[in-house]
Amino acid sequence: MEPETVVIVHGLWVHGLVMELMRRRVARGGYRALTYSYPSMRLTLEENAERLERYCSRLAAQRVHFVGHSRGGLVVLRMLERAPGLTPGRVVLTGTPYGGSFAGRRLARPPASRASRRPAKPPP
Repeated sequence: MEPETVVIVHGLWVHGLVMELMRRRVARGGYRALTYSYPSMRLTLEENAERLERYCSRLAAQRVHFVGHSRGGLVVLRMLERAPGLTPGRVVLTGTPYGGSFAGRRLARPPASRASRRPAKPPP
């Protein structure tokens, strides 16, 4: 019998390599542990969810479990909303801001509005 598959999805501003320690720990638990790396800042949440869906559809697994860290958890949740054909197992979210976050709100604003909120420099 093949081990169950767990896909680990990293958070904002980092690469999948950051999750290597967690992947090893999950693998020691008897799972086929994989890290999924995605361009967290370059693509939208929707685009990253679509890519994760394609990645999971190519896995030879009856059921896939997920561990999502921070924004990775949001990517997993969005992917599960849009992938009715995928049979998910358990989902573990660590530090996922599903209720929103200060950093997320700041990043969502256009650059011009971010600059206008900076305090003025004092005169010399």
